[in-house]
Amino acid sequence: MACWRHGRRRAFAARADSMTRPLFSPGSITPRLREDGSPRVAARDRVGGLRVRCACWFAAPAPAVEPTGPPRALALIAVLAATTALLLAPLVPLPVHLLGYAVGAWVTTIAAALFRRADAQERRRRSYTPSRVMHGLVRFALPVGLLSALWHVFWFATELAK
Repeated sequence: MACWRHGRRRAFAARADSMTRPLFSPGSITPRLREDGSPRVAARDRVGGLRVRCACWFAAPAPAVEPTGPPRALALIAVLAATTALLLAPLVPLPVHLLGYAVGAWVTTIAAALFRRADAQERRRRSYTPSRVMHGLVRFALPVGLLSALWHVFWFATELAK
């Protein structure tokens, strides 16, 4: 017997002596609880067989699945690191160029790599929804961070050569 929850009703076997009874009648479905409030697990069928409920009647309702997407925090870190390295490029002091190199080359690359790793793990889930914006931001942030890191290395080497 299938359960009421799944929308299927049990068609009783028609007896030879009572062909007037409808196959799908609302009275053929047993209520979930007895009159005293206890759950009804099994009951005798009119034909004489044992009627057993579906296993899902005992199970808790399935939790709502929230759609998941790419990790936004890691994409944001990669974009902010590339932007910071780019904004530090016109400044002159030597420690600023060292900081710009570290942020542009290392932080941007590590954040982009962690983003791609976490995104690959999230893609295995059924509830995953891809985001072209996040992937595009990371694809854009990585070369910007690396080019600004090269700019900082050039100025750092120039300052050291003086």
